[in-house]
Amino acid sequence: MVFWLFKRKKEADIEHVHKVMQSSFKTVKEDMKNVSSWIYHFKEKHSTHDQNFERLIKEIQNLRKSYEQHLEDHHSGGERSNVHEHVQSFERSKSSFMNVQSLKNRFTPSQKVVLDLFNRANIPLDYETISNELKVNIVTARRHVNDIKKLVEIREMRDVDKGRKVFYLDKKAKMIIKSKK
Repeated sequence: MVFWLFKRKKEADIEHVHKVMQSSFKTVKEDMKNVSSWIYHFKEKHSTHDQNFERLIKEIQNLRKSYEQHLEDHHSGGERSNVHEHVQSFERSKSSFMNVQSLKNRFTPSQKVVLDLFNRANIPLDYETISNELKVNIVTARRHVNDIKKLVEIREMRDVDKGRKVFYLDKKAKMIIKSKK
């Protein structure tokens, strides 16, 4: 009789372990299902964010293009922006003060470098910037700009922030330079 009691207790223990195992597997299965739904959710969010990011990049590129077009249309001429056009009250001499050679039909190599700098620049440049970029003295940069002014129309303005003269080439002048090269 005692054996029967122990046998019954063993069966009850086995049945209890069986139920616990079933509930454990059921819980693990539910947890796996929850994890997979979270993974799917994050994957959806990630793809949505990627699409939104690509859309924003395209919008930024479109805004940049329209801004550049606006600058080109409205600020490449003599209009005012953050710089004011400087009016000279005297007539500039037709002959070069420091450069002895004739500048009527050709540019010197140094002037070509300065013109290339103007051509590449998206903003007006002052003498200091030109001299730093070309690694020349500021007086030399000034001389090159003044000599180039005699052959090509370089727009001269005054920077409102710094109070310095700044120079730039408009579209027409850039086309003239390309044709002379």
